[in-house]
Amino acid sequence: MGGVRSELECSILCGRNYDCRKFLYCGSPGGDKWCTLFQDGEDCALENLVNGTCSCYRKGKQFVDGKCISPIGYYGEDCASIIKDCSDGKAKSMNGSSLSYIKPLESAKPFEVLCFFDKSFTTIQRRRPEFNAVDFNRSWTDYIQGFGYMHSEHWIGFQHIQEILGTGGTYRLIIMVEFLNSDKCALIYNDFNITTDFGFTGSFMDYSQSCLENQTYVPNPVSVPFSTFDNGSNKACARELGGGWWYDVAEPFCTNENLNGVHYYPGGNPNIERTKLTTSAKFVLMYLTRMP
Repeated sequence: MGGVRSELECSILCGRNYDCRKFLYCGSPGGDKWCTLFQDGEDCALENLVNGTCSCYRKGKQFVDGKCISPIGYYGEDCASIIKDCSDGKAKSMNGSSLSYIKPLESAKPFEVLCFFDKSFTTIQRRRPEFNAVDFNRSWTDYIQGFGYMHSEHWIGFQHIQEILGTGGTYRLIIMVEFLNSDKCALIYNDFNITTDFGFTGSFMDYSQSCLENQTYVPNPVSVPFSTFDNGSNKACARELGGGWWYDVAEPFCTNENLNGVHYYPGGNPNIERTKLTTSAKFVLMYLTRMP
């Protein structure tokens, strides 16, 4: 919004807005001033920033009727506690979807994830073509640390994924896929885990799906090591196909799918690269949720 006169005025607007968690204040060389309010998130992310000097400010602790409402993911007296994951957030009566801080038991400090509290979903990967595409053909280190933008396309990183899985209990992995023809389907692994042995080997157990035969996204064997172009037992597959994934050299095409693959544009339509099947994906979400 334009028309603000100072950072202080922008701060007051955020303070009076129940849903505001941070604000971006910008001043242009021509003297124009802009104030943008955000509902969530660590950083002030805009598709197109105005020309000028901008500063991002995050609101501190905020209470309504004695309840901690900011930062999102914090709760309790003086906002002193942090949810362990988005399932924990639902148990604490958090609702809706937003970027939220979590602090799994094995994590040294809080970090942000995209939470769908009503479904207890903690997002670990997101691909959406309408966002500015994030390059998923990244190094081993990037896949450990995470990359992208939480508001758009991202991979939270194996370090954080393992911290979430280490919270305790059994975790379900849910993969939601939308195809170019707008068909949607889900894949569910009711017992999912990752070990550091042999390179973040994924264990995909107790599987069900709503996908058609030509839309199958099942990781090939039960346990497959992860590979990127610079590390892993199947580097050749990662170099050929682009993007880190659970590749299997026993497969003629390395994998049935590559949901971290490059975007390509046949016929002007954005796709997430497929390697074997005939139907391409344009939208992917990967969630973790704790089993009851």
